[in-house]
Amino acid sequence: MATQAENLADLVALTLAELGKFKWTDIASTLQSYPFARKLLVKKARKTLTGKSIQFNLMSKEANLAKWVGLYEADNYYRPDGAIQGTVPWRHGNANFVIDRREIAMNADPAQIVDLVAFERAQAMSAKAKLIEIAGWGGPTSASDDKTMFGFPYWIQPNATTGFNGGDNSYFAAGPAGLASATYANWKNYTIRYSAVDAAFLDDIRKAAGYTEWEPPVEMPQYDTGEAVELYTTWTCRKGLVNLLESRNDNLGWSLDDRDPVFQKSKILWVPRLDSDATNPLYGINWGTFKFVFLKGENMVQTGPRPVPGMHVAVATDIDWSFNLVCYDRRKNWMANTA
Repeated sequence: MATQAENLADLVALTLAELGKFKWTDIASTLQSYPFARKLLVKKARKTLTGKSIQFNLMSKEANLAKWVGLYEADNYYRPDGAIQGTVPWRHGNANFVIDRREIAMNADPAQIVDLVAFERAQAMSAKAKLIEIAGWGGPTSASDDKTMFGFPYWIQPNATTGFNGGDNSYFAAGPAGLASATYANWKNYTIRYSAVDAAFLDDIRKAAGYTEWEPPVEMPQYDTGEAVELYTTWTCRKGLVNLLESRNDNLGWSLDDRDPVFQKSKILWVPRLDSDATNPLYGINWGTFKFVFLKGENMVQTGPRPVPGMHVAVATDIDWSFNLVCYDRRKNWMANTA
C-alpha cells in the first residue's frame, strides 16, 4: 500500500487542507435554470410606478365615425364610449436571514474560509429566485390566494381550439386585470392545441406568430415597448422540435445548432419548472407587452441587520420587494399545449 498524506500523522496534525477559500458550489438548487426570475434583471423588462394598485388604459371600441359623403350632406355626430381600465394589485415578497453576531467574530480573518454573511445572503436570494420562478409559471393556486404574484398562467390561457380563444383564469372570474374576456372579446390570447410535434404543429406556430403581430392604424402612445418575442417550453416539446428540425431541410424561419433551436430569431428556451406540466405548454411571450412593475422605492429594499426580538445577540436582515407582472396586450401573446 502506498503512503499518502493522510497516513502521516504529523502532517495531518500540523497542516491544513486546501480550503477552497471564498468560493462555493451550489448543489442546493432544485431547478436547473431560472429564466423567469432572471428576466427581473433585464432593465427593459422593469418599470416603476406609484399608487394603490397598477392601472392601465385600453381603447376597447372602434368608433365608426368615418364615412363616405356626398356634397352638402348633413353632418351626423355622436360620442361613443371606448375607454376602459385594467387594474392589477401589488404583491409583496420577503427573503431574510439571521446570524449570531458571535458567528461573525468567529468568521473573521484569518480563520475565515467563506464570508458567512455573504453565504447566508446567497441562500436567501436563491430562495427568492425559486419563489418567483415557481410563481411565474404557476401564479396563484386558488381563488383565495391573494398573496402570490401573477404569473403567465394568469394572463395567458390555453384552449382546445386554435385561434384567439385564451379566456380567463378559472381562479379569477372577473378576468385578467379585472377585464372579462366574455365582455371584451379582443382581450384574449392566441391558442394552439396540438397532439404531436410535427409539420402541422410548425405551421400552427408560424400562424400564431403572424396572427399576434398587431399594429395600430394610426400613431398613438402605446405601452408596447417593441421587445422581442421569446418562446418557452418543456424539455419534451423542445426535444421534439429539435428532432423535427434535424429531419427537415428548409429555411422557413427556423434554424438549429447543437444547443438552441431558433424561430424567427428567437431561441426556444427550456423551462425546467414547466416539465411537471403534462400538457407540454409552449409559450410565445411578447416582452414588449409584459413588464415587471415595481412599487417606487420598494425594489429589493434591505432592512437591517437589526436585533432579533428575544435574541439579543442575533441579528436579522430582510430583503423586501413589491411588484407584479402586468400584461398590457394579451392578444400579442400565444400559447400551445396538448390536451
